[in-house]
Amino acid sequence: MKLKKYMQSIRFALLLLFGATMVASCISEGEETYVLEEPDQSASQMLIGGWGGTSVEIWDEDGHEVPEGEIGGGILDNIPDIEFGDDGEYTITYPDGDTETGSWYTSDDGSEVYFSHDGWEIFSLGKDRLVLVYYFYHDGRYYYIVYIFEKTYTPGQEEPVPGGDDDDIPGLGDVSDNNPYQPYTKNLISKITLVRNYGAGGETQEIHSFQYDSKARIMEYVVESTTIKGLEETVKFNFTYDDDRVNLYMDGELLNSGLIGDNGYLSELYEGKSTDVNSRFVYDSHGFLTELSVEGSGSDWAPSYDYSGNMLSPQPGGDQLEYYGDIFNKYSVDLNGLFTTCYQWEWFMHLDYSGIVLGLFDFYGLRGPRVAFTCQRGNYWTDEIVDFEGGFDYDPSDMSNPLTRVVIERTGLNNEFIATYEIEYY
Repeated sequence: MKLKKYMQSIRFALLLLFGATMVASCISEGEETYVLEEPDQSASQMLIGGWGGTSVEIWDEDGHEVPEGEIGGGILDNIPDIEFGDDGEYTITYPDGDTETGSWYTSDDGSEVYFSHDGWEIFSLGKDRLVLVYYFYHDGRYYYIVYIFEKTYTPGQEEPVPGGDDDDIPGLGDVSDNNPYQPYTKNLISKITLVRNYGAGGETQEIHSFQYDSKARIMEYVVESTTIKGLEETVKFNFTYDDDRVNLYMDGELLNSGLIGDNGYLSELYEGKSTDVNSRFVYDSHGFLTELSVEGSGSDWAPSYDYSGNMLSPQPGGDQLEYYGDIFNKYSVDLNGLFTTCYQWEWFMHLDYSGIVLGLFDFYGLRGPRVAFTCQRGNYWTDEIVDFEGGFDYDPSDMSNPLTRVVIERTGLNNEFIATYEIEYY
């Protein structure tokens, strides 16, 4: 079902009837502004360039989200990309490769953009994100179709040369490469807020924020931390891709460079600009990681799995993971990488950083379908999910009941705490 069959000219005043509900539910707070985010630029100037469609939602007249079946089919699986040319021409590209072209222009007040005279309301327009809405009449009722786009390129923007002397942090990224890496899903998490409460010992907070390109590949990952003593730290990771490589930057410096095999996963990893292999990966025919050697780690990494492909342990005799509940791991961030130690080998794979980054975004082979309920390290500690909200539906395309909250309790000889994760989506 093509969008051009449903484009209707609408007025911004109509959106105000349910705008508060939509902003709270559809757009991550603090990441969007009403037109315009850049007051020194017009809407037509800000639109020029490429925009990748990331998500779409359908709302009724009362501002309630409704399933696609209420108005027919083909919208949720047909999210387009849009290119606004500086010559006044546009190209809309659909997932099946079909395109449509024509002329585009904005209204005088910048509240609408017209595609060959069909008007879309500009609900929000910022430097990197665009939200378009159109009004749709079906079976005696009116509906709002809400599309969210991410900026993929701006004319004149140049990509850095990885490993060069003038390395720079990329924007949302060029997607013209043929890199075989494929994200697990397009169910895009925008932010995860983690609070660890140590009881009388105080609490810490981490805010994890994520940006993606139009292929749903991770482009930017930011962690903002606050310690028990109130000290604050921000770490920013950026990713670039070429035909066979991913480059991981931390705060502007090249942290790792990795070769991506034909299966779409890392085959070799290098620290910084080194030409010596730091890590090698071996996978089975299904795509599960079976062997990993890390230079200087002194460990034998050979993960084990259950019959469904859920990781039981990252190494022989290592931490033990159990999956006795039905929370499905179907989002852009591999939650087991965040909640458990299933990718603990990554602690040895970075230069000047001990933590998990690549493991969150499916560079290490096919992930298991479930979220682990427990992770145990001998008598030292056990992490267990004690509460959660949403996340039951296994269907990867069904986001009607997303996982929004997880509470994990740590018990054992180490410092005990309660960790609460709040999850938001684009």
